[in-house]
Amino acid sequence: MNEPQPHPIDVLAELRRRLEQCEREKHDLELMLQTTIDHGDAIEEQLCEANRQLEIEIGERLRVEESLNALLRALAQQKKDLELLVKLLSEHGDELDIQWIEKLRRLEEEARHDALTGLPNRRALGEVLEREWRDAVRSDQPLSLLLCDVDHFKRYNDTLGHPAGDKCLHEVAQCLRTALLRPRDSVARYGGEEFCVILPGTDRAGAREVAEVLLTKVAALGMVHPDSPYGCVTLSIGTASCRPRAAGESPVELLARADQSLYRAKQKGRNRLHQHEDES
Repeated sequence: MNEPQPHPIDVLAELRRRLEQCEREKHDLELMLQTTIDHGDAIEEQLCEANRQLEIEIGERLRVEESLNALLRALAQQKKDLELLVKLLSEHGDELDIQWIEKLRRLEEEARHDALTGLPNRRALGEVLEREWRDAVRSDQPLSLLLCDVDHFKRYNDTLGHPAGDKCLHEVAQCLRTALLRPRDSVARYGGEEFCVILPGTDRAGAREVAEVLLTKVAALGMVHPDSPYGCVTLSIGTASCRPRAAGESPVELLARADQSLYRAKQKGRNRLHQHEDES
């Protein structure tokens, strides 16, 4: 049985529809081609920029990765070092403890002593004075202080030079230290060319005796002082004494009275001692 044949008019209509579709597709392709031609440079530039950004990002990631690897290597080395330290401490802990204790002891000793003279420094002086003051209060015993000043020391430095001045202070310091015969008597460098002597259990008369001994012994060193009226290195000494339990004052006030006495000794011509009149 034969199939019915399409009507010529229908065939013509289909051909026209297809022709119009081809025309539209041709127009779209021509438009796309023209757009590509018109904007090709911009598109290419955008692609290049995208490539550059991608390369930068890849470079940053590589650098971050390298940094992380370096950090991991450092942490691994630190872990090894810590493990070695723990092992060392475990094997030699007692020996290291002794070394550290000795080092701390030396540091503490250096912090409390004057490097030039070898005497206790002002910090150590304050500690000793506080301790002796408390002991004097408990025992109701007298306590005396001597403040000693090297006469015309600035002139000595200016005339003979600082190395000679340092040697002078060192020799005076040793002279004062060896002149104190009782174990609890002590001397410290108070500052500059001044020294402080603490005399526990010593009254006004005893303080005077010790001060006279110190004056004599320092002068006997025979250290020539070209710019002193006495021709040699001498001391001025101010003394202050009290019975702490009855005095109603403090170590600072006792020290201030000794300083006033030293000032008076200097006023009177130096190379002498002066005792505070209000001592109890």
